[in-house]
Amino acid sequence: MAASSNQRPEDTIIAKAGADTSPADVVNSRTPLSRFTDTALTTSQDSFAREKERAQGSVDMKGLGLHKFQIAENASATSAPISIENPFAEKSISGRHVEARTYEKSSVKDIPNPFDQSVRFEPTKPVEKVPSPQVTAPVEVARPVAPPLERPRFDMEHPFEQPAKSVELHNLRNGSGQRETADAVLRVPANFDPTKPIHLVVYNHGYGDTASSSYANAKLDQQFHDAPPNTILIVPEWQASPASRTGADGRFGEHGRFKNLVDEAFSKTPGLQGLNTNNIDSIALIGHSAGFKGVERELYNNGLSKKVNSITMLDAMYDPTGMDPWLRNNIQALSDGSKRFVNVSNDTFPQSRAQAGRIKEMLRAAGLPSSNVYEDYNNSGSVMDLNKLQQHSIAFKYSEATVPGKGEHMSIPNLYVRRVTLAGL
Repeated sequence: MAASSNQRPEDTIIAKAGADTSPADVVNSRTPLSRFTDTALTTSQDSFAREKERAQGSVDMKGLGLHKFQIAENASATSAPISIENPFAEKSISGRHVEARTYEKSSVKDIPNPFDQSVRFEPTKPVEKVPSPQVTAPVEVARPVAPPLERPRFDMEHPFEQPAKSVELHNLRNGSGQRETADAVLRVPANFDPTKPIHLVVYNHGYGDTASSSYANAKLDQQFHDAPPNTILIVPEWQASPASRTGADGRFGEHGRFKNLVDEAFSKTPGLQGLNTNNIDSIALIGHSAGFKGVERELYNNGLSKKVNSITMLDAMYDPTGMDPWLRNNIQALSDGSKRFVNVSNDTFPQSRAQAGRIKEMLRAAGLPSSNVYEDYNNSGSVMDLNKLQQHSIAFKYSEATVPGKGEHMSIPNLYVRRVTLAGL
């Protein structure tokens, strides 16, 4: 019989009753049964009663994967459709399956029928359990360990350490004269920061030395290892004939010569390009022996005296009153500690002691106390205590202390450059 008038061919699968067709032809076929949701199967009245029980039993026993399929119990042997409910079927929409298709009798007839005795179904063979492959841990292969990358040291006192650099500068336009030796030696400190103010220390060598030899002989690189941050050291060649025993200073005494020398030296030193004396916050002048002449030229002839915060004479008082103008003009700052003056003597002890007397007289004339003046003439074999230097902005010391291989006069730079630098610039 045909399907009811309110059902479309795509909603049902129609199997006409006949001698060659039974409900089991469809129910037990190899057609994917998930497509039978909400579909109807029509059979004749006489075939239904005969096949219902046997079809249900066959469905349960044939092992076709039809779990809990039921033929509707409320169906009767009439021409009404018989529903086969599939709980595993895909979702239906509006009472019909979205993938429902119409099968003609000819297509059903070609599907093997499990009720046909001529068709033999082999029992399902149990699935052989394939053992899982043995998984072994990878063999650890020893590999050489690469050395750690070199990284800048970092701590609170030395963040991202950069090494200090020492540079010899030759053939400077603003040198004191033409020579084969260096016109200046310049030391840029570790961790130099060009954005911060510069503290410039100027060391002037004595007779028998050059800028380069005095830098090595006085071990200035080592003495400035722990200098205050952003401290630049320059050793200018102030002599017209370096290493000679003459005080001739050639062009070094010209007005502005030293200032221009510093500017030129900065412009030719890596890390200092673009900086000049305008970036210098304070200047400390140090003179050893005949180097007093270089100190005087730098102090008075270059317009830099206001930036000079410290002067140290290392057995260099060969011009007894040469420092008096600067001392008198800065007596208030020397008294309150904002500027410093240190005199360590051996050969020049008489001149140095006389200078101490004049300074105390300057203080009295200005109405200032002399309590900030420290004098040590009796402990000549010892080195002046750093605390004493820090506590007194005016200090005098008579020294007979030596370092190995040097006499009293030549030992003074090795013993005191670092101390006066650490005491304050």
